Amino acid sequence: MPPVNHNKIFEGIKNQVRSITYSAVITTLRINLTDLKNDVNVISILDNQNVKIYEFGDSGILLFYLDNIPDTEVWRESVRASVKLGVKKFLFIGHGKTVGGSSNFVGSIITDHINVSGDNPLIGKNCGSFGVRFPDMSNLYDSELIQRIKNASLMTGIQLNKGILLIPLKVEQRTELEKEVIDRGNITAISNDVYAGAITAKHAGCKSAGVIFFREYLNINIIDFARETLVS
Repeated sequence: MPPVNHNKIFEGIKNQVRSITYSAVITTLRINLTDLKNDVNVISILDNQNVKIYEFGDSGILLFYLDNIPDTEVWRESVRASVKLGVKKFLFIGHGKTVGGSSNFVGSIITDHINVSGDNPLIGKNCGSFGVRFPDMSNLYDSELIQRIKNASLMTGIQLNKGILLIPLKVEQRTELEKEVIDRGNITAISNDVYAGAITAKHAGCKSAGVIFFREYLNINIIDFARETLVS
């Protein structure tokens, strides 16, 4: 995939957005195309075929589908492009592995994360237009949005628990350090998704929350779930 940056994404979509955008969903979870209805604007980014963008004009939501993109760069630049469009509120949806008793649920609402991957979207030269070099990362996942996700899960019949996300070195393997972190408890999901978006949003002074689903293909309407979470 060609190199991506927020200016390229922003320039690619700014003239295609039809309405004011209030919030954004960024997800690696496969979208059911039959759910894409109700005034949906499909936005083309010709040199980034792995980034698919949809605008829901009835709710002011932009949805970024990151197709088979695991790296932090695209999460970061998708958030920053959204911020330049005026977005202040984000819902991040990814997929990963369950931990312990989480198997009774289809996914987990993320209340915090522990990052032992060695990666971080803010590594490197700071982009001062989005935030300071060392931002406050307390309350990274917004408590109000977490509650709204819980309410949306009840409304849409999605069984979710809540807990801490572990960002590992490799999703399929556990290091000794990662095993120790899991043994301490409260880890409900393991994934490399979501966290980079949340850090980038916080750096830019925006609110966000995240969900990790435990299966890539789910018979749920992500669009309705996002509307229930993000639209006041």
